[in-house]
Amino acid sequence: MPPPRHRSQATYGDGRIYSASGDASTAWSRRSIRQPRARDSTALSYRERALRAWRDAKHQDEFFCRVYAYYTGKGALTLILTRVLQLATLLFVVALSTFVFGCIDHAKVRKQKSLSAVVIPQCTSHFSLPATLFLWAFAAFWAAQLVRTVLDIPPLLEIRAFFTEVLGVQPADIGTVAWHEVVNRMVTLREVEIREYRNLTKSRILGYRLTADGIINRIMRRENYMLALFNKDLLDISVPGLGKEQVLTKALEWNLSFCLMNYLFDERGQLRRRFLKESNRAILSEGLRRRFKFMAIINMMFAPFIVLFL
Repeated sequence: MPPPRHRSQATYGDGRIYSASGDASTAWSRRSIRQPRARDSTALSYRERALRAWRDAKHQDEFFCRVYAYYTGKGALTLILTRVLQLATLLFVVALSTFVFGCIDHAKVRKQKSLSAVVIPQCTSHFSLPATLFLWAFAAFWAAQLVRTVLDIPPLLEIRAFFTEVLGVQPADIGTVAWHEVVNRMVTLREVEIREYRNLTKSRILGYRLTADGIINRIMRRENYMLALFNKDLLDISVPGLGKEQVLTKALEWNLSFCLMNYLFDERGQLRRRFLKESNRAILSEGLRRRFKFMAIINMMFAPFIVLFL
């Protein structure tokens, strides 16, 4: 008798219905689940690190979000290049704006014919205190984003190894393979692991089966909470003078994500336990108020760039 096939369906954000089915005898899944020998984590290959993250019960939400980000970003190389180009674009825009508005004597532009004649020597020394503080803040922010981009490269390579060596999806195929096929292979992989290692491991992650619904709910946990806040009329983002029409811009979405979602959820994508206790209500309300005030100040400082480029 052939091994059973497991099938499930789920609706994702684009409204399409995805199904996940798998044959537990799939060759690629058998080859990919071999347990790595116990070694220092620094000596593990990217494939072994990916399998360790795949079986980590405490970080399953984060892992599935990384998988989906890799899929939608069309691979590690595309994601890295996108972030580098975004940093380069941001640096160019701020540097050009600073040069044009702070280092050019506009009174001489019509009289002089060369650029050197209208450039103010050592112009940065003449900047006002707010402008100087803004440039230093931007420099710190840009440097932090650069460091973050560099630190994100190893995790991206882990997910790349998970796709190529575990799921059997090559980088050249990431742009054409359907998402439901990726979900299908993850569900099949878990079924094979449960059957092969049920008596050989005590890992809690191998104690339950995956379904397409479970994977999608984990990926969209934060988004579902955000939608619930709007559906329950807990957030009012209507613009005065435009009636009750709700306006959600990209910049506002980023602000709400920082103030609410990053406050509600930890780095593993789990709801912080302190929100489950009624006794913490006053402290949490004050913390949320401080986050909104902080983002208000940041938005005032970057308002010109937000209006022009967002």
